[in-house]
Amino acid sequence: MLTFFEIQTLEDWHEPAFVATDSSWNPDEVAVKYQRRGLFLIYVVFIFMTTFFVLNIIITILISSYQWQTKTKYKLQELRLTSFNWMMLMEDLVSQDLKRVPQEPTNKFRKKAFHLTLNSSFDHFISYCVALNTFCLCIEYQGSPKWY
Repeated sequence: MLTFFEIQTLEDWHEPAFVATDSSWNPDEVAVKYQRRGLFLIYVVFIFMTTFFVLNIIITILISSYQWQTKTKYKLQELRLTSFNWMMLMEDLVSQDLKRVPQEPTNKFRKKAFHLTLNSSFDHFISYCVALNTFCLCIEYQGSPKWY
């Protein structure tokens, strides 16, 4: 369980991954380096799955806490009058349909950048870059220098 927790929190996860990669199917055989490279994929999948699971748990806790607060927010005996007025003002602001339409810039470069950021392909590209960055941050290799 401790190894799974270390892998999930990305704390020295590469050590058990390399030990598993260098192991052999038969315990009596001598370990050969990178003999079972397919096991490394299991570690990467485990990291992504547990990270997704923990993120979902945190979001669930936040949503349930928010729902509990919205159920109890109109109890005046628990709130001061100013807090109640503030909550009513926020509710009025949220209920209004405030859609701000961005103005297209006049500068050629800004206009191209404006249209690029409104494109859905740009959103997918940025999401891919974030996922790639997350993967690159998870990579630690055996024998890496201390500054890495």
